[in-house]
Amino acid sequence: MSVYKAVFTLIISTICLLSSACNAETKSLQPDSLDAIRLLSVVDLQIKDPSGLALDANPDRLWTVSDESGGRVYLISLSGEIISELFYSGDDMEGITYDPVSETLWIVEERLRQIVQLGPSGQVLQRISVDIGQEIENDGPEGIAINSLTGHMYVANEKNPMVIMELDTGLEIISVTHINFEGGFAMSDISGLFHEPERDELWILSDISQKIVVTDTGLNPIRWYHLDVNKPEGIAVDMNRRRVYIVSDQDDKLYTYELYSLSNLEPFRLDEGDYRFNYWSPDEPNGNYPPNMVFQQSNRDDPGLTDEMTGLYLLTPEDYHSDDSGSIGFPYRLTRRTRINGLGAGGISMINTGQGRDLGAVVLAIDTRGMQEVLVDWLGGTVQINNRMYAIQLQYRTQPDETFRPLMHNGETVIYARSEPAGHSKWFRDIPLPADALGKANVQLRWKFYFTGTTTGGGGRDELRIGDIFVRGTSTATSYRHEEELPGTIQLHHNFPNPFNPATQIRYSLPETSEIKLDVFNAAGQRIARLVSGRQPAGDHAVTFDASGLASGMYVYRLSAGGMVLNRSMLLLK
Repeated sequence: MSVYKAVFTLIISTICLLSSACNAETKSLQPDSLDAIRLLSVVDLQIKDPSGLALDANPDRLWTVSDESGGRVYLISLSGEIISELFYSGDDMEGITYDPVSETLWIVEERLRQIVQLGPSGQVLQRISVDIGQEIENDGPEGIAINSLTGHMYVANEKNPMVIMELDTGLEIISVTHINFEGGFAMSDISGLFHEPERDELWILSDISQKIVVTDTGLNPIRWYHLDVNKPEGIAVDMNRRRVYIVSDQDDKLYTYELYSLSNLEPFRLDEGDYRFNYWSPDEPNGNYPPNMVFQQSNRDDPGLTDEMTGLYLLTPEDYHSDDSGSIGFPYRLTRRTRINGLGAGGISMINTGQGRDLGAVVLAIDTRGMQEVLVDWLGGTVQINNRMYAIQLQYRTQPDETFRPLMHNGETVIYARSEPAGHSKWFRDIPLPADALGKANVQLRWKFYFTGTTTGGGGRDELRIGDIFVRGTSTATSYRHEEELPGTIQLHHNFPNPFNPATQIRYSLPETSEIKLDVFNAAGQRIARLVSGRQPAGDHAVTFDASGLASGMYVYRLSAGGMVLNRSMLLLK
């Protein structure tokens, strides 16, 4: 094989059992650098039982394999079309990886307990046994990944035992690590594997546990993500685009996710109008947030004013109380445990119960370029009064890598403290942003919900609410985007307003002249409108969708452009 960037000393073959001692330093479920993944699109594949996934040298293409009898190796687009296929028919192909150095593919075949190197036309270059003595036919090797930084290979055995083997550049097994992660990282099997070179991480996929566990190359867990996908069998990660791709061999689909964090929270452009948050439905699904906004949680009980939020409000099935088992997947309508509740026109409420992931914060991103003044209104309220006293402080920062600091008004911090009686509310109006927050591309406002440290008895906590957020600016210019500031990727933005009645504006951005289609679908998947069809120039675009003749409900708008399909949802309320 070719020479790689780094030179590693050969390690004597070892077996390391990951235990609580190995995991002692791992405390937070997800760091705030990559808080969550959010589903962008789902497309059908004309491939039976896709069971592995890899990025091609061209990031607009993916490799996958079919594990059915007589299955092939396929090169597909990000929108799921088959570009080409290699006429190599393996035996129970379960994984694939692309080696950018040798420009070859490696396939893992579970039944034969081997990995196979294929050339560009599908010719077999070599076969290597990875048999570790597993006697159960369907409990063999399933995932494969190459570390392009070192040339080392990783092969994952599905279960019994659940291990990951590391092979050196001579394709000798140099370590076998038993996977026995604990807590939120626990997984029942391994169905896919990917090495991400930008952060030098392994992304481990489990189809039974429906999750991704991310580790360092020493297989120490860092963070994990829950997936609402049946039988996820292959994974690929494009960190440059902040995309995660998953294939399912149960429904033969390709899922595209966005890696989501506060650093890539899309700001609302105040030069296009005023921002309003005045409604949140209890029926919003897991991972949904209002436009240009996210909700945050911590990794501790009763976080105080100075305790940081460590992740997005995103629940796994284990986070739900048995009384709320019928609401799994819908975390805004719960009755037990730490939760955010959608109050409809009342906004949202927050309450903590000591779950090690207590709330919380609301973060809003705004673009203040071209603004000479920005004013903020919002409503704070008390839903329930309990013995542990909570409050909400309004904070800000002028760019995502800064620390949040209090927003001052007339020399005082802007705080809503719980107030009697239950049902109390208070308006905060005409709060001006300071001068250092004007003319910035990504100013973030945060409403921090925190324990004040004051108790009046037992352990119950206050439930407070936030609603009627209204941000508006006075403009000094009509436009700030110049020719050299064209978007780097195709973007489909949140519609505004949302919810809406009867009309809403849908915005999208194109990095180059493209053939596009912009369609609207109802909840049954039927297309009800085609808003745009044809060739459009690079830049920002907007179209108004008028739903006067439609019934209230959830609708999906879909942008097809440049081989990509992007989806977002919107709510019509009449």
